[in-house]
Amino acid sequence: MVRASRVQSFMRQTRITSQLNPFSFWQLRDEYGTGLFSVDTDHTIFRETQVMVTYPIDTWVNFAQYHGSYVQSYDYLTPPGAATQSAQMLDHLGQWTTTGGPVFQTDTLRIYENQHETVVVFLLPLTDMAKVYGLYNFSPDTLEKLKGRLWANVTAFQK
Repeated sequence: MVRASRVQSFMRQTRITSQLNPFSFWQLRDEYGTGLFSVDTDHTIFRETQVMVTYPIDTWVNFAQYHGSYVQSYDYLTPPGAATQSAQMLDHLGQWTTTGGPVFQTDTLRIYENQHETVVVFLLPLTDMAKVYGLYNFSPDTLEKLKGRLWANVTAFQK
């Protein structure tokens, strides 16, 4: 019951502001259910913050995952130029949900809901990742090398 009310509160705030707050999102995800966070060690390593060690050329990179008892979450870097195709990318990322269309959407966000889960799909600038506990506070040099890419996320919150 408490978990469901947290998701509903997050969705209500997102609808009111018509934007996703990255800090609130990660806080919800981390508190929704005990889980394990893992990173793609082919491209990133953790020090005090996550550091890119190799720069993918033109591919999607699933650089982090969070698997919990009631939540599954996947973080990606999009290929360069993703901003020009954001609507198509959001729709593609949301395809695996079991619902028809989104119950809420903006240019950067889709929220799907059915009787079993609430699925949040978003695309945001990489600089927005720095708002999440500083975990992804990439250096200016790294941001320059990743220019044109977006932070994509798909998260399913089980009811």
